[in-house]
Order: sequence, then structure tokens, then C-alpha cells
Amino acid sequence: MDILYSSSMLFTAIFSLVFSLGIYFKGKNKVINNTAIFFFFTIFIWALGRAFMDICSTKQLALFFLKFSYSGSVWMPLAFLLFCWAILEKKFNKPLVFILSLISFVLFILNFYGYIVIDLQPKLNFQFYDVPGGYAFEFFSNYYSLILAYAFIELIIGIIKNQGQKKIQIIYLLIASLIGFVPSFTTFPLVKDIPLYPFGVPIIAFYTFILAFGIIKYELADITLIINRILAYFFVLIFIIPTVLVPLYLPINFSLKTIIVCFVTIFWAFATIPCHKFLITKAKRKFIKGYYDPDAPFNIISKKLAKENDRTKIFNIMAQVLDKQMQFEKIAVLLAVRTKDKISKYVFIEKEPETNNTLNEETLEQNHSVIQFLTKQIKPFFLNQKDLKTENKVAKFFTHYDFPKNTFCLPFVSVDGLEGMIILGERSCGIILKQKELDIFDTIISHVSALLYKYTSVEKVRKEFESSQKQLFEEKEQRIRAEKIASLVRTTQECQHEIRTPVAAIKLWLNGLSEHPSTNEIEEFRKVAIKHINRLLYVVDASLSLATNKKKQLEKVNINEVIEEATTLIPPYGYHLAKKLEEVPLILGVKAELVSVFLNFLNNAKKAMQKNGGTLTIKSFFDENSKYVIIKVTDTGVGIAPENLERIWEPYFTTDKTYGHGLGLSIIHQIVQSYKGIVQVESVLKKGTTFTLKFPAER
Repeated sequence: MDILYSSSMLFTAIFSLVFSLGIYFKGKNKVINNTAIFFFFTIFIWALGRAFMDICSTKQLALFFLKFSYSGSVWMPLAFLLFCWAILEKKFNKPLVFILSLISFVLFILNFYGYIVIDLQPKLNFQFYDVPGGYAFEFFSNYYSLILAYAFIELIIGIIKNQGQKKIQIIYLLIASLIGFVPSFTTFPLVKDIPLYPFGVPIIAFYTFILAFGIIKYELADITLIINRILAYFFVLIFIIPTVLVPLYLPINFSLKTIIVCFVTIFWAFATIPCHKFLITKAKRKFIKGYYDPDAPFNIISKKLAKENDRTKIFNIMAQVLDKQMQFEKIAVLLAVRTKDKISKYVFIEKEPETNNTLNEETLEQNHSVIQFLTKQIKPFFLNQKDLKTENKVAKFFTHYDFPKNTFCLPFVSVDGLEGMIILGERSCGIILKQKELDIFDTIISHVSALLYKYTSVEKVRKEFESSQKQLFEEKEQRIRAEKIASLVRTTQECQHEIRTPVAAIKLWLNGLSEHPSTNEIEEFRKVAIKHINRLLYVVDASLSLATNKKKQLEKVNINEVIEEATTLIPPYGYHLAKKLEEVPLILGVKAELVSVFLNFLNNAKKAMQKNGGTLTIKSFFDENSKYVIIKVTDTGVGIAPENLERIWEPYFTTDKTYGHGLGLSIIHQIVQSYKGIVQVESVLKKGTTFTLKFPAER
């Protein structure tokens, strides 16, 4: 057994497995993450098989683990190629992927049937080492070398084609992969009985670590936060295990060992989380150039601005936090100056990095070329952005203050226009702003713009709203007053007409009587007079009923019993009556009044359907959401014209004078409202009408 070889392989296996599982459970929804999982998992299988092969005591078991190791090796070239394509953001060549998958699968089968390695034998200081299987092994080694070479060529082409941060990412991946894969070829000479120790194995052990470092520093994949946490826990574990195990091997008695282990355990119980946080933040800030916690800028800004309502302080706080967290060489603030709730000018303030002290200050009027340019920008932008076509005067202004061409500007806009702007130069670390930073800035802009809207415009909007609401209220009040007057005029005219008609009829009969009327004439006149006098009394009583608002003695009423009583008093004649009454709670009302309400509905429905017949449907049910007892009365009669729907509740209004005085629905409306109920109507000409009554259920 070679301790260096087996321990290096075991370290590689554990590291690869931790990354694979971490990415799988936290970030498996993207292609780049899935390819990383695939690649790390093949390394895990290969390294674990090699580690256990070296420590096995029997040849048969060692051969099993060797085959297990090769089952990862045969898939590794394809996994690495896919990972490279994902980093390069290159579309997968599906035919090639299919062919390589097929080759890998064939090699996978050949491996377990003993065609790639056929035996094990002692070589150098290894108890067991590979004995190749002829053509199958030659094909595998050539395939392995060819696909890796192709992947490296793809990376080199990517370096040539890309620029900026992307180019740095690819260069790092190429160098890291060369460090990882080139030493792996040192395992092949001994397979061919060339007495060369596989000295590259310890280097391979750090390949996954180097790659993980690249993910954190250069964002090779969309799993930075995951790797950050995994690495942090991994290093904490490296500290914990020795401190717990070392006391067990000290030449001291068992009791003292137990005390020391307990003390160490208690210490790590309290120290694990602080150590983990230190490694995630402070340690990475010290050892990784340009590192910052991506959650910190927004969290700190939102916390500090929670109770702040001074615009100047808001922008100073943002500038200070962004500089402290992300470290800029140059930073400035543009602030709007308000006069009588209007933006009159702007102040440009250059800040000193780290201290946030004012270095330079300049007032810019609204007609200044820089302000005219900046106020047109409502989204974050670079000064050298091609689609902006920055004017020479604007460029000279920022050059005067030594801001670089790639200066980044964050505008904050409210309903009144540009409230201010944070102007950021280059980062001190030299790393250009990437999509991660742009996303952070977008979040900050959304949050702060909402605050600015609240602080700068809400009062103005509120006053304008109150003024407009008052005007609307007055206009509505005048309209309602005019409608009431018009309704009163119509009601008075209708009332006069209703009274004039029976009086005129009586007068006409009186004029028609002879000087000495017969008994028959007197009897006939009496009948006519009584009929018209009753009509007059009805009009007067109904009018008084509408005019008065007496306090009623309400009682609990079962509305279904009311409906049953009303339908008994006016049996269906010439139409069909359908009742669908569900069990409903009691309501508060006066039973006699409610009976008269439904008698009115029954009479109206009967008149509406007397020519052609039809169906009158009465439904009752309880609405759990609104807590209303609801009754729907639907007829299939002539219907009501749309222009008359709003007027049917007016006293004396009727669509057919032959059917009555137009007071029934007005009285119904008044009765229902007196019970805190609601009455609604829907109607379609020649199809029918539905009246809906809603009464609050008695609790």
C-alpha cells in the first residue's frame, strides 16, 4: 500500500463528492451546473476506486475496485468536454455527444467484462497495479487522450474569441485543467511496465480544489454561493477532525483524554458557525481580490434607509455602502435640488473613497448639457455605452473629474424626474462590473426609487388627490341634487296625474247625472265613486308610506315561510311556479311587510307573463362568504327596457299604466333598505326579469 497515493485519491474522491452533492441539491436547474455535477462525479468514482484498490488486502476485491475506478474514467472525457462547452456557452453538438456517449457506454461494458484491464500485479511499491487488456485498453487510452485534447483546443479557441472577464474565466479553466489532467497521464507508464512512479497523483488531488477556487473567484459556474459554503464547511471540518482525534492518541490516561475531547467538542459546538462565517466573508475578502458578499450591499442599504427621509442622506448612505463593500477608485453623487415641490437644479458632489468626504462640488442648472443628457437616462448605463452616443461636453465633464470612460451611472427616478444619481468609477481590484453587480444595482434602484417616490411625491400627490376628490365629490353632490330635483318634479307630476285621473272621472260622472237620477244611476255612480276614491286613498297612503321613516319593531323571520305564504295568497294562474328553497338562516324584518314585498313581485310577474304564459322561479340560498340570505325571483315575461331599469324604483313610474300606479317597486326598495338589505334587478327584453334580494343573516 502506498499511503501518499491512496490518501491523495481519497481526498480527491471526498472533495469531488461533496461538490457534486452540493451542486445537485442547491443548483441543478442550469446546464452549466448539471455538467459540473457530471464531471465532478466521474472524478469521484475514478478516485474512490483507485483509493480502495490500493488499500485492499485481496486481489479479487482490488480488481473489483479497479473496474469501479475505470467506470468513472470512461465517462470523464465526455463529462469534461460538456463542462467546457457549458463554460464557453457553446451549443452542444448533439450528433457528437451521441457518438461519444455510445463509445463511453461500450467502454463501460467492456470494462466490467475485463477487456480494459485483465489483471493486477505488484509494481514498484504498489501491492496491486493495472495489467492492461490489449486492444481495448489501447482504444480507451487513445480515446481519453483525443477527447481531452479536443476539449483543450475548444478552450484555446474560446480564449481567442472572447474578451474581458469571460476570457479570464476560460484561461483559468484551461490552466486548472492542465494542472489536473496532465499529471493524470503519469499513471499510464506504470501500466505499460515502465518503472515510473505516478508522481502526478498528489497534484490531481488538488485539481477539484483549484477548480472550486476558480468558481469562487472567476465565477466559472452559477454555483458560487454553494461552493463558498461547501468550502467553508470543508475547512472547518479539517480543523475539527484533528483537534478531536489527536487527544485520543496522546500518551495520557483515559480520563484525561475524555476531559480533553469533551472540552474540544464543547469549543467547536460554539465555534463552528463563527468560523464558517469568517471563512465565507472575511477570509475570502483577504485572500480573494475583489471579493464581497453579494447580499451585503442591498441588506445594509435597506436597513440604513428604513427610517431615513432626507434625500441628501439617502444618497450619501448609498455611496458610502457601495464604496465600502465593492471598493471603487472614484465615486460621486448627483442630487436634485427642489424649489416649491419642483426640481430646479442639480448638485454634483465628488466623494473621497473610504472616508466619503466631499472632494468637489458643482451646481448644474436644468439647461446644462450634462443635466439634459443625464435626465434622459432612466436605466443604469456605462458612459461609453455604444447605444447612448455620449456628447463630447458630457464626456469632458467627467474627464475633468478624472472619471474613466467606463464609468457606471445609477439613476434614481421619481414621478417628477431624475431625483439623483450614483456615479461609480472602476473597482479598486480592477475587475470589471459583471451581471452579478448589475443585478444588485437593479435591486437597489427599485428599492430606493420606491422610497424616493414616497418622500418626494406622496405629499404632492395626496394634495392633488384630495383636491380632485373634493371637486369630484362636489360635482357628484350637485349631480345627485339635480337628479333628486328632477325625480321630485317627475314624482310630483305623476302624483298630480294619479290624483287628477280619479277626480276627473268622478266629476265626469257627476256632470253626466240627470237632475233627478234614478236609483240605478245612483248605485252605478256609487260603485264608480268608491272605486276612484279607493284609488285616491291608495295613492295618498302609498305616498305617505314613502315619505315617512318610522322605526320598526324587527323580529326574526324565516324567509322561506314568507315565500310560501305569499305564493299561497296568489296561486299561479296562466304560468308555472317553480320554488327552489334551500335551508337558510333567519333574518330580521317585519313578516307582514315581507309578505307584501313578494306579493308585489308575484303580481308584477303575473302581469308580465299573462299574454304568453311562462315560468316564475323563486330561489333562496345562503352565501357563506358575504353572510347574506339571497332570494332570486325570475320570470320569463316581457322584460324591462334598458333605459327604464334605473327609473323603476322611482315612485309612480311604471312601464304599463294599465297595470297599476308604479308605487310597488318603490315601496319594495324602501322596505328592503330598512332591513339593511339590497335589491337588484337584471332584465332582457322579451326574455324576462330577475329581481335579487339580499338580507343580512341574523347572528
